Amino acid sequence: MKKQDWAKLLPSYHLAHMIAALVLVLNFFRTICFYFYDLDLYLYLSLQQAQRLSLSYENYLQLFTYPFAMPFFSVPLHSILTLYGFWWLGKELLERMGPLRFTVYFFFCSSLAGLLHLYFHPGKEFLGLSASLAGLIVASWWYFPTRELENGWKIKYPILLVGFLWGIYTYFLTHPKLEFQSHLWGAVAGGVLVQLEYRFIQIAGALAVLFRRWRQYKESYIQRKLDQILSKISHHGLSSLSPLERFFLRYASKHYRQQKKSKSSSSPSPDKALPPKS
Repeated sequence: MKKQDWAKLLPSYHLAHMIAALVLVLNFFRTICFYFYDLDLYLYLSLQQAQRLSLSYENYLQLFTYPFAMPFFSVPLHSILTLYGFWWLGKELLERMGPLRFTVYFFFCSSLAGLLHLYFHPGKEFLGLSASLAGLIVASWWYFPTRELENGWKIKYPILLVGFLWGIYTYFLTHPKLEFQSHLWGAVAGGVLVQLEYRFIQIAGALAVLFRRWRQYKESYIQRKLDQILSKISHHGLSSLSPLERFFLRYASKHYRQQKKSKSSSSPSPDKALPPKS
């Protein structure tokens, strides 16, 4: 495979695989360090005990590292299903969002969910991909609520139903209190970011429309004012112009020269437009 093909394939598909593989590798090294060196790496990665809204330097770093600490030994089935769901939905969202937006969305969901956890549950440990997965479910429901998600077979149910079933499973089959609320904070963070992005796109579109209308109004105003000045010159001569009209005439002349120059620079020359001789 060519280098360009790898460059196209890597960011659009394998980022979710890389995050899932990183979680598995960290869990493997955690097992080795715990059994041979009596050192638990999750004490440094997970969001540890902290007072409400009183974060130290380590806690700020743990806001971005705790998603990679999965509790495989305490709740293995839940950890495996969470990792599988993240890998499954991550592939779909990568195609829609791109690698940069997906990375920002992932860390925004995890960090905001961690801050909400510290505010409502100070002094309790927080770790795992559960919050980020809840954010991915919200984003999937927002971008393609009725799309069939494929992974070897077709899921015929909308993503909203998938999220609802995942919430029921989280509430009744895992640690009822903390696990459900960790999913809830991740879903809230995902919904906040999706809404912020949607509002930003709306505001940016409205500003673009206003700017385009302002340019159209500016061009029409310059043309009308220039026609009035030229008509005055033709009837009464150049000496009849006021200082303000003379200034506007120089401004309009400069404005149209710049427009002509930009059009000539953007259009290709006749020599470049000709096909090469055989």
